[in-house]
Amino acid sequence: MAYNSMTGFGCGTANGDGFVVTVELSSVNRKQLDLSISLPSAYNALEGVCKDVLKDAFLRGRINCKVQLQQLADSNTSREIPEEFLDYLNELRQTAAKLGIVDDITLSTIVKSPVLANMLNVSVKAEDVEPVLREATKQAAVALQQMRETEGAALAKDLLARVAELEQCRAAIVKLAPTVPQLYKEQLIKRLKELEVEVAVDDASLARELALFADRCDISEEYTRLATHFAHFAKLLDAPEPAGRKLDFLCQEMNREINTIGSKANNSDISIIVIDMKSKLEAIREQVQNLE
Repeated sequence: MAYNSMTGFGCGTANGDGFVVTVELSSVNRKQLDLSISLPSAYNALEGVCKDVLKDAFLRGRINCKVQLQQLADSNTSREIPEEFLDYLNELRQTAAKLGIVDDITLSTIVKSPVLANMLNVSVKAEDVEPVLREATKQAAVALQQMRETEGAALAKDLLARVAELEQCRAAIVKLAPTVPQLYKEQLIKRLKELEVEVAVDDASLARELALFADRCDISEEYTRLATHFAHFAKLLDAPEPAGRKLDFLCQEMNREINTIGSKANNSDISIIVIDMKSKLEAIREQVQNLE
């Protein structure tokens, strides 16, 4: 089914020769597919690997991809602190002394330094990282997709329930619509009597006025189209391909029909229902924004 949410989280881990790659994915709603990839600086050239996997897995959404590479303690790779980092550390301390800044560098800050982590990880060649990164990204994408499907199913159930409420409102309008011309006739005759204007019930002018009013307030086309839109909405949710954008456009069409009903009906009871329908439809549109 097409109901995939655009929000979710997924994580994947794959082992290489002496190192581990972890990929974390998080996504939120977007009209198009928007990818943000964060890699250790030494492996920025591998960004395309993540993009290829994610483009194959997803069509819409803002997806943040965070990649971490950790060398294993028992790897054959040297774990000595590079001379380059020690030089970098000395330069920092010399700069702090010149500027009169307190030197608060501790062993803890050195261990947590991303600069040191990148220098240590450089010893793992990019060509060795590439297949491991691809596998970890695929795992994370599967996990993210599973969460998006779970949330999407719950979202679709909620949307169908809300559309059913709109259909109840539409049905109430269908019952009220035929009474509007009759109510107008009664009110018009009442006003004429208050003005002491004698008009026969079968007066041609009165009949013409009532006919024109009945034509102006005829909303049968609008509430019939609404029924078609509701049916189409359910059909799109049940389609095999993602339909979030189509559902968004369909909500705009529903809103147009509801607004027209409100402006043409010329009836307070129908106006109250229209306000309720617009509120319910707005909630639906907000939910639809999260569907792929």
